Amino acid sequence: MITEWGIDGPWEGTRQTAWSAYIEPTSTKKAEQYTAKYKAQMPVDDPRFLGSFIFYWGQKQETTQTWFSLFDENGFKTGAVASAQYLWTGNWPANEAPQIKYMLVDAKGANDNILYEPNQKANAEVFMLKPGHNIIKIQWQIFQEDWYKKDNINNTNKPIEIAGLITQKNELKATFITPAKAGPYRIFANLYDNYGNMATCNTPFYVVANNQ
Repeated sequence: MITEWGIDGPWEGTRQTAWSAYIEPTSTKKAEQYTAKYKAQMPVDDPRFLGSFIFYWGQKQETTQTWFSLFDENGFKTGAVASAQYLWTGNWPANEAPQIKYMLVDAKGANDNILYEPNQKANAEVFMLKPGHNIIKIQWQIFQEDWYKKDNINNTNKPIEIAGLITQKNELKATFITPAKAGPYRIFANLYDNYGNMATCNTPFYVVANNQ
């Protein structure tokens, strides 16, 4: 029995920004990783193999609130849940989750080390692998980077969203004002359909103080 398996954690060679913020794959990319890892590494042909448990079958805060979460806080399913159904039953669900390609912030990706001044206007956009999916809601949120650790143990409390920064939303695009306080942040986009599915992505950015 394999009692814990899943996608790569941020400590496993994950790319980082210049300020050491881990770059998180989209939920779509993580769903692909679950399928690939299972097919490549699970001893499914061994008659002794009884099954496996995915980490983490739920929602948790670790590095971000989405890194290891197969669901959001309200129980909406990411694409990884569909991957698990396929791996365990051989059948995909009738309605798949939205599939994200990537997010750009002012035409830059996370690997571009996105820097801003305080209170600066910026634009984010999500690009889809399969346009036209039945998306009924897009939630945009900005959080300060979660680096707090006590006794070198990951924080398990979700950071508080910084309200009032998103000034305009139009389908897959959003305009926001960068925080007034210097430091590292992330902008998240959560996409929901009317079948109980969701997809998520985020991009880290850094606000540099005017006197730096």
